[in-house]
Amino acid sequence: MPSSPTPHGKGFLPFLRLFFLFLIFLLPQFLLADAQIKITYPREKARISYVKNSFVFGAVTPASATLIINGSTVPVYRTGSFLGYIPFQTGDFAIRARAASDGLSTETVRTLFVSSPEIALPLEPLQIALDSIHPALDIKALPHEPILLRFKGTPQCKAEYRLKNWKSKEWKNRWRPM
Repeated sequence: MPSSPTPHGKGFLPFLRLFFLFLIFLLPQFLLADAQIKITYPREKARISYVKNSFVFGAVTPASATLIINGSTVPVYRTGSFLGYIPFQTGDFAIRARAASDGLSTETVRTLFVSSPEIALPLEPLQIALDSIHPALDIKALPHEPILLRFKGTPQCKAEYRLKNWKSKEWKNRWRPM
């Protein structure tokens, strides 16, 4: 008659070995799957103006994790939220966040684009950067609607805008430069 596995029989030892192998090698993978880093700002594929440094914020689980973003240690609050201030670089830029807790770690990458710094136009010759004119197309507006006019031109000079089709006296009386 075959014997059933018992705590003292030969059939129990292979089971016990498998159980300990599970605890040692596979359980950490299940725990790691629960670790998360969520970057709230900046958004994925965001296009931001030129900055040397900027904020990164979001949340990490577990809240006891150590968080490193692009080589800088960022404090994690007891709620798991974090707010870091890190150096940025122009062009395509990656924010690499790595959280570690109890020998386990997880990583997330956020990609964005940082514009180059604006370069002032030279004093000579007088010029207006055509790609800076706003609005770039003809628009229609009611007398009570504000119109934002802007452009980039030679420093320390004056310029004028002329609006077509100003037939209404109401328009002319309401014009106030900002």
